[in-house]
Amino acid sequence: MKLTQEQQKAMQLLAEAFGALSKEWTDELGEALNDVGLLPTRCLMEAEAESRYIAEAGEIII
Repeated sequence: MKLTQEQQKAMQLLAEAFGALSKEWTDELGEALNDVGLLPTRCLMEAEAESRYIAEAGEIII
């Protein structure tokens, strides 16, 4: 799936958000985010890297 420029920008912002969140991480925060279902299925650093890759590539390959 090809991404629009706006979608690429949004993916870049998502990557930055994952990076910022991982720097402020605490177990309490993790438990709360997990309880409300907001954690990705992989670690935040992996989610950040994948989001950056998608933003730079401009497409999602499934």
